[in-house]
Amino acid sequence: GDSSLVVFKENRFYRVNFTFNADSELYEAELIPQIVEVFDGAGCVNQFVSCNVNADALIFNKNGVFGIEYSASSRSLKMRSSHVNKELSIHSLEKLSEAVACEHEGRYHLFIDGMVYIADSRFKVYESNRLDTSFEYEWWLWDNCPATVVCSINGNLYMGRENGKIAVF
Repeated sequence: GDSSLVVFKENRFYRVNFTFNADSELYEAELIPQIVEVFDGAGCVNQFVSCNVNADALIFNKNGVFGIEYSASSRSLKMRSSHVNKELSIHSLEKLSEAVACEHEGRYHLFIDGMVYIADSRFKVYESNRLDTSFEYEWWLWDNCPATVVCSINGNLYMGRENGKIAVF
C-alpha cells in the first residue's frame, strides 16, 4: 500500500528497510517492528493469506480480515470483514492455518475448507457509527470450492485441489 515490503508473523508484522552498502554493492535488509493496534493474533494465520487488493494490503488472522491503513507516522489494522466474521469463526484453527487467498479482478478470494469468502473492493461500505473514515467491503460466499493453492493469471482464477486437479474460473 505504501510501497513497503512487509513481513507478517503470527502476532505482529515488520516493515523491511533496505539500505545500499556501497562497499559490498549489495542491499541490506533490516526488520523494523511496526506498532499496530495491540490485540491477540495481530499477524496472519499463515503465509498464504495476505495480498494487495487495489492498494489495500489485506491480511487474515483468527479475528478476521484486516486492511493496513497508513499515516505519516504509523500503521494501523482496520477491520474489513465484520459482515462475515460470524461465518469465518466456524472454522477451526487447523483449517485457518490451511487457508489460501489471492487477488483476482479487484476481489480478495479467501479459500477455507471448501468455502470461498470474496471481498469486492469495488463495493466499499462506510459505517455511520465509525469514528474514522475506514471502510469494509461487500462480501460474497461460495461453497463447494476446495482449494489448497490458488492464483490469478491472465484474467483466470486457478484453484489447485488436494487430489492434484486444477479448476479454473
